[in-house]
Amino acid sequence: MKNLFLILTLILFTLYIPQAFALESSSMYIFNGESKSHTYKINYPQNWQLKTYGNNKQIITSKKNPEKQFIIEEFEGQTYSQVINFYKKPNQKIVSEDFVFNENYLAKKVTYKEEDVAFSKTLIKRGTLIISLTTPNDKDTELNQIYTSFDFTDSWHQYIDYKEGFTFIFPSSLEIHNIDSGVQLLDPTRFNDIIFSIFKYSNTKLVDAPEKAQALNDKYKSQEKVIFHGIEKAIHGIYRDVRVGKDFSRIFVQNGEHSYSLTNLNIESNFPHYDYYDDYIVEILESFEFFKIAPDEQLFLDVKKDHKNYDAIKSLNEEKIISGYEDKTFKPDAEINRAELTKLIVSAVAKPDPSKFKNCFSDVKDQWFASYVCYAKNQKWLNGYEDGTFKPEQKINRVEAIKILLSVLFSNADMQPSLEYTPPLDIKSEDWYYKYFAFADFKKLLDKQHIKETKSGYYFYPEKNITRKEVAELIYRSKK
Repeated sequence: MKNLFLILTLILFTLYIPQAFALESSSMYIFNGESKSHTYKINYPQNWQLKTYGNNKQIITSKKNPEKQFIIEEFEGQTYSQVINFYKKPNQKIVSEDFVFNENYLAKKVTYKEEDVAFSKTLIKRGTLIISLTTPNDKDTELNQIYTSFDFTDSWHQYIDYKEGFTFIFPSSLEIHNIDSGVQLLDPTRFNDIIFSIFKYSNTKLVDAPEKAQALNDKYKSQEKVIFHGIEKAIHGIYRDVRVGKDFSRIFVQNGEHSYSLTNLNIESNFPHYDYYDDYIVEILESFEFFKIAPDEQLFLDVKKDHKNYDAIKSLNEEKIISGYEDKTFKPDAEINRAELTKLIVSAVAKPDPSKFKNCFSDVKDQWFASYVCYAKNQKWLNGYEDGTFKPEQKINRVEAIKILLSVLFSNADMQPSLEYTPPLDIKSEDWYYKYFAFADFKKLLDKQHIKETKSGYYFYPEKNITRKEVAELIYRSKK
């Protein structure tokens, strides 16, 4: 029988020595950090210098003011509690809070206080790796520039379930499949084989969960308590698949009144998944954490006050032009489809009657978006396709969205390109959408967080699909 995944984790990471190097990019240097399974980058100005201490610590120092420093530290195979205590000194009080870092990563801000002195660390977990960053104060522009440039560059994604309050990472080669009772990871290259699962057992005590998780062809055998990287209550459940006569196991954890099961490493060879997935599962299990974000600190669970599009999203939400999802998220980085975009734009100028505006395309009848689409068609703001469809679920790119929105909110006579205007490198004056883009850009209506700057200009990527935050910003600035 294989040892539990915690033992395997130690074997995998004990012998590995991380590497890092810096590259130059325009006015910034790029520091690239690397562990066994994960890579990351952070940018810093050329008038700063970076020094490496051992295999897991880098200090970036201002050449003008050597007292100003930004520290990056890597901790392999340690829990959040262990890393938090690493910095603690006698008589210090610790305040730890969960938050969404750079809109993509679940992180912890840990503040250490002693009388009138305090400092903070930002801890970001990536499987068995925890990255510690200096948390700058809001007024320090240079340190914040370094801080917010941090990003992982590996082929892993983070799944954040705001409703249930848990998170984990998973390789980009696998696909997320949400189900009523949990979430699954599927491998699309192997006929959507289920590689990893999390199931919720509502109002179930931890000791009762393993038996409750017994499925039709599973025979529950035994359970034992385990240490699961800092989660207080965890159980290892053993089962027998009666169809093939092989044993397998699940990890069970408890959060509040509910219990959850997680796929564990194989006990027997290549069952219930191929053994080579075990390396993935180690990282997934090590990254699994429960979290709690204070509800008064954000408009939505994924839009806090420091979100770059907070004002736009807040304003449009108060005007009931935009709304979030049932799990209390806004999903600012999610791509938007034709139906969603039309609803947002029309809501900014009208409240169409659902009984009057419906059945205007073969695929637009009386759905939630029908009145908005049919109203927009009636106003000649949009057209369908030659086959009589609207394709409401189809994603829409940036310039298509800009054209539709400007057609609604501005007169055509207004949209004359300024002689002073210089377009991005990937937009030409002969492009069909040029006058719409030039007008929006010259009037500073566009969100440009995604652009790529070069010495000769910048790239806007006009034909990439537009996101919810970009649309919110475009509508908000257009209405000001």
